[in-house]
Amino acid sequence: MDILSDWNARCKGPWDRDELAEVVAHAYFYGQNSPGCDSYAARIADFEIIPDDVAQSIIDSGHRPSIHVAPGRISNTVDRAEKALLAAETPLYVHAMRLVRPVTDETQAAAGKRTKTVRLHAVTTSGLLDLMARAAIWTKTDARSKGRRVRINPPKEVADMLLSRVGEWRFPTLAGIISAPTMRPDGTILDQPGYDAATGLLLAHPPAMAPIPDHPSREEALAALATLGGLLDGFPFADDASRSVALSALMTPVVRGCMDVAPLHAIRAPAPGTGKSYLVDLVSALASGDRAPVIGAGQSLEELEKRLNTAMLDGQAIIALDNVNGKLGGDALCQAIERPRVKVRILGKTVAPEVVNHATIYATGNNLTLFGDVVRRALVCSLDANVERPERRVSKSEPLDDILADRGRYIAAVLTIVRAYQAAGSPSPQPRLASFGTWSDRVRSALVWLGCADPINTMQTAYDDDPTDAAVREVCAAWQEAIPAAEFLPARQLAEIANGEDAATMVANDNFKQALLAVAADRSGHMVDAKGLGYWLRDVQGRIVDGHKIVARRDGHRKQQ
Repeated sequence: MDILSDWNARCKGPWDRDELAEVVAHAYFYGQNSPGCDSYAARIADFEIIPDDVAQSIIDSGHRPSIHVAPGRISNTVDRAEKALLAAETPLYVHAMRLVRPVTDETQAAAGKRTKTVRLHAVTTSGLLDLMARAAIWTKTDARSKGRRVRINPPKEVADMLLSRVGEWRFPTLAGIISAPTMRPDGTILDQPGYDAATGLLLAHPPAMAPIPDHPSREEALAALATLGGLLDGFPFADDASRSVALSALMTPVVRGCMDVAPLHAIRAPAPGTGKSYLVDLVSALASGDRAPVIGAGQSLEELEKRLNTAMLDGQAIIALDNVNGKLGGDALCQAIERPRVKVRILGKTVAPEVVNHATIYATGNNLTLFGDVVRRALVCSLDANVERPERRVSKSEPLDDILADRGRYIAAVLTIVRAYQAAGSPSPQPRLASFGTWSDRVRSALVWLGCADPINTMQTAYDDDPTDAAVREVCAAWQEAIPAAEFLPARQLAEIANGEDAATMVANDNFKQALLAVAADRSGHMVDAKGLGYWLRDVQGRIVDGHKIVARRDGHRKQQ
């Protein structure tokens, strides 16, 4: 190439570097020809373009390989296209049964600095054609020029066929994309930019960070906790456990790489302007370098599921449900919190790709209430400024600016805390929380070891406020008052007793009626609906609340419970 480059420069109308590399590649076939053999063009059609070792030598020399498009060779041409993309280290990954590439956005940070955030973008046919054109030189045989090769654009059918090879791609599988160093499951630190095969994570544009000692001391961990805790000094936490939840909220997405799943962090306050959304912004700034991209919970569970699916398909490390009105729960949210892999439905398509769940989920709301199974999957951070207009409080610091100005310092603090607890031999570990054992071992136990309140103490608050538990509590208390004897009664008779229609009593029990109306009122709202009551009893049977449990027994004669 060096010799030919000097010669090429003296020619009139010299070739560019790519054209010259193509000539060198084609010279391989010319050199293989012997007197009397078939023409050069025929050999190209028979034997492909360049053997792998020759192609690799061209790639190693900094030049693109040449891919010749010949009739009847489409499948092999697609193989060559994929090989060229891989050799060129094109940033293509497999995520949720799609080919995706990372896209970098640059935004304004503190003190005039700029910060980079990364998101995933699904590769389209036109986008893949562009990448293929960058990775290789494409040619075809021109019959009008006596078999001479001419350069062409990559064929659309090659890009379409490569995109259709779901399950056959050789590109790396991506679990998630992060922009802050994290901890692997084995306790090592992932701090080098690029794709990490051990975790399936892509670390992009991490901030500068001092090395983390292999064996930090408890004193170093306490200093790191003070650094992290300084970000929270201006928040009006209702109790110490809520402050621990806020610390966990900051730490969890940074060390998320070492755990399959993480609990929901719910942040609530009795009035707007208390700092709920700002706290999530601190979390996102630490983990990603920018404020949190928030989504609403929607007006229905179906709408919430669609929004969660979209966020997981986009590979978001932080999913923030902002300003939730009233109650929050549902099966889709429970799965997004607890399951390491989730099948998501794509709007307008019949496929349901499986997504590796790498997100940490947050929710904010005024007097936010959790219900159903999400209660045991959530930590609750309660804020209460105890003033009429919380938004008028004067803040003495700007922790968001502090993070954006020196993210590496705070990320290092998180990693130092967790690694120090490991280096100490994980002393006095807290009982593992069901479904979230690794989080309990790495984050919760480390905080308690350093003298913080146990963050899961806030779960009792969620249980006490759960409307389902509250309804069971009210029904059981009223039931025991109206029907002291523990006997099995069908839902129909229970409704009749409450409504005053039972032949044995003929007297309505007002407390019992009000309790049942809350869970199974008819359309008028004034009478207990027997069928609705039966459905509700079926849903809550076996649930223990305040020492009471509703038990069902099937009546084989009546074929009912």
